[in-house]
Amino acid sequence: MRRLGPLPMLPSCPTSTAIQNVTVKGTLSSDVKSWIDIDGHRIVKTHSKNGIDVTINFEVASGGAITLKGTRTEDINPA
Repeated sequence: MRRLGPLPMLPSCPTSTAIQNVTVKGTLSSDVKSWIDIDGHRIVKTHSKNGIDVTINFEVASGGAITLKGTRTEDINPA
């Protein structure tokens, strides 16, 4: 089996490309609904929907940005 060395997160470059500032702008949202059995003292079902629309800017000499967009849905039902 061949062993791999560490993988660099950023390419080797002159020090002028060091990150000088990071800016995060956008929105995160979450909507959760739960159905509760009051007599049985239990949660019957839960539904969760989450959204993300965020841009992360890295201030470096060469510039750069990462944009994250998407949704996630979860349903929890009794076993």
